[in-house]
Amino acid sequence: MSAQEAAWYLLRQPMSEASRKVEFIATMWPQERIKSKKRNKQMDEEDLDDNSTDVWTLNIIQRYELRRGMDDICLADFAAYYSEERSTKHSYRLRLVPRVLRWCSYSMAEMVDYKREMVLLFLPFRNEVCDVLDRNKFLKLYEDNEAAILAKHKEYDCEMNLDQVVEEYIRSSSSSARSSWSRMMTIFTTCQQDPWQLSSNSDQMSCQSKNIVKWCVPRMQSSGI
Repeated sequence: MSAQEAAWYLLRQPMSEASRKVEFIATMWPQERIKSKKRNKQMDEEDLDDNSTDVWTLNIIQRYELRRGMDDICLADFAAYYSEERSTKHSYRLRLVPRVLRWCSYSMAEMVDYKREMVLLFLPFRNEVCDVLDRNKFLKLYEDNEAAILAKHKEYDCEMNLDQVVEEYIRSSSSSARSSWSRMMTIFTTCQQDPWQLSSNSDQMSCQSKNIVKWCVPRMQSSGI
């Protein structure tokens, strides 16, 4: 570390800057979340003594639960598009530039956590424990609102996970859709020529289509469709 960097660090200056604010939403189970203690200045402003138990700062989910109004705003929209009004507690205004969101991103191999996270992020609620976690309500909420949840998810997840998309499609597709995939697989696997090296006289596939089909076929075979 150089002397200039050490001096900058000791002066508590920011080590990096970005044009977008990033907000991490702790979508793990409540008992697994890390708590942050209030600063002494904040405790003095709130007139809290040393014996007070109200020493933990509110995380984004707790602030969302305490919001005024905004009944149709989900947690993801709240975290990305709203900032708290300084003059009025628990009141919020729209941001000019939305935040970039990060969350745990459970895979579909962890189906229970995946559904709980999707419901937590993309469906409105007032109390996480009562509205989402109690008696695993999130399982039914996900099944009843799957289309709306996935549509809202697309607004924030710009990196398409092809493995997860196909896995979701296979899980939720009808028997007729499965048959269509099976027929397509049969066409390519029974061709006498290499399906990726089509002749100039046959119908040409785009490079992207070839790559998609080439990616899908071995996964359909391994999935037993």
